[in-house]
Amino acid sequence: MRAVTLFVVLAVPAFVMSACGGSPGAAPPPAPAAPAPPARIQLRYHPRAGDHFAEVLDQRTDLKPDSGAEGMPPTAMVVRTFSHDSVLPSSADTVRIRQVIDSMIPMDTGSGALPGLDRLRNTRGIVGVVSLDDRMVVRNSAFTDRDGNPSSVTAAMGEGARQFSAVLPDLAVAPGDTWSITSTAGLAKMMPGMDSIRISMWFRLDSIVVSGTDTSVRIATRIDFPTAPINIASGNIRLAMFMTGSLTGAKWFSVTRGAVTKDSMAGTVHIAATSPLLPNGLRMIMHQQYIRRVERP
Repeated sequence: MRAVTLFVVLAVPAFVMSACGGSPGAAPPPAPAAPAPPARIQLRYHPRAGDHFAEVLDQRTDLKPDSGAEGMPPTAMVVRTFSHDSVLPSSADTVRIRQVIDSMIPMDTGSGALPGLDRLRNTRGIVGVVSLDDRMVVRNSAFTDRDGNPSSVTAAMGEGARQFSAVLPDLAVAPGDTWSITSTAGLAKMMPGMDSIRISMWFRLDSIVVSGTDTSVRIATRIDFPTAPINIASGNIRLAMFMTGSLTGAKWFSVTRGAVTKDSMAGTVHIAATSPLLPNGLRMIMHQQYIRRVERP
């Protein structure tokens, strides 16, 4: 059960005024008008080969028993991940990103910690190569440890990259336009015996902002978890887990740079599990939030 929750835990205007000469006492000329954002805009992922980015990802997950239910003691996980990305030589229809994990640091929360956190301290040097098309659909992803070997952690990272990437719309969009996708996550790669699950992701273009030479957009996002049970059958364990709830947030995407510059999500998910090993069942509440910032080093 705790391994499952660890997986689930799994983007102003500024104008420069110039002094202008004129006759003494004359009023200065009016400031140039701000460029109007386009009515519709095409969103495409196109970072340039050779570009480098630094990322900081802050994640927090809190678990506690549901009201009046039997469950684990309250636990918490706070992790800060530092990584850097390089855009590799790519083809006309594929962008290849090399990501290196610099550190993944579990933070002290003052409460019970989720299991497996010690392993995160050994993630320094994990390397992944992710291939995406210009809508940010992941075509392939593979991660290995610093010695070039795969592990359960690197498998989870590769699967997460495939299933939880943003997907840009087919056509040009205007503020208020929406689009959605449904993704199938193969959880058995992270925990043998687990079903695959279908996760729905919903997007809405909130705004288009022109600031200097950059045009960017804010995209509202939501992830809905499946209503169908997630079945686990491993050894003597037989477990059916039900999840209800969603995560909501936003992504900031630079149209000029062709890449996400910031994203964040938060939400609460109710978890119920039934099993012959749990006569009274198990009901938990999980609150999850993350913020990711992308900067040029």
